[in-house]
Amino acid sequence: MGVLSCASSRLNSVSILARTKKITPIYMSLIRRFPEFCLVLSGLLLVQVKLARAQERTDPAEHLTTGVFIYPSVSLTAWTTDEFNISQENGGGGGIGFGYGITNGFSVFVNATGGTLKQTGTGDTYSLAHLDLGARMTLGSLVSPWKYIFDVTVSGISMENAFPKPEIELEGRMYSLGVGVQNFVKGPIALQAYLTAGWGIFNDYRIDGEEVDLTTIDRSFRTSRFSLSIIWFAMQ
Repeated sequence: MGVLSCASSRLNSVSILARTKKITPIYMSLIRRFPEFCLVLSGLLLVQVKLARAQERTDPAEHLTTGVFIYPSVSLTAWTTDEFNISQENGGGGGIGFGYGITNGFSVFVNATGGTLKQTGTGDTYSLAHLDLGARMTLGSLVSPWKYIFDVTVSGISMENAFPKPEIELEGRMYSLGVGVQNFVKGPIALQAYLTAGWGIFNDYRIDGEEVDLTTIDRSFRTSRFSLSIIWFAMQ
């Protein structure tokens, strides 16, 4: 029994050693290939990172028109009334506007402009001021830098002559329609070109401080303005 047990033990040892000799090369091969595996894995991760960054660069940014916006402007203005046969041309000025975008498609704004106009033919000069309260509809894709705007505006207007005598002062109210285009040039900054036309009536007319009976004159007038603005959407 002792001899058989010893022989069996030696056979088991030989069998285990044989299996170990067969398995060991497999592990050694895996160990030798481990750096190659790490290199391939690192390469795949690097490719994934590069693809993700490229996707970030190609994803279009959204150009939003919500929140507070501010816009200084320069403008050209024409004003005419049949009562005085006046047509101001080549008038110019500037202004400042503030608004709030309730949604990307709808906003409200207030805009104040002022300038000097010259009467065609006589060369007489007038100062003209507008205070506008308006509602704006904005069209255009969120990812497009181009926006198209349509406004409805109620305005107060004040005008007076710049030459000494007689001193003429006019005040009135008007209603305007406006159209324009915006282009986002960098981040929340956009350029705007805008055209508006308005029709109104005089509420007050004074010559040398004396009120004129409004029933004796044609109270209607018309204005048109073209402006260029830089708009800052402060909350974007």
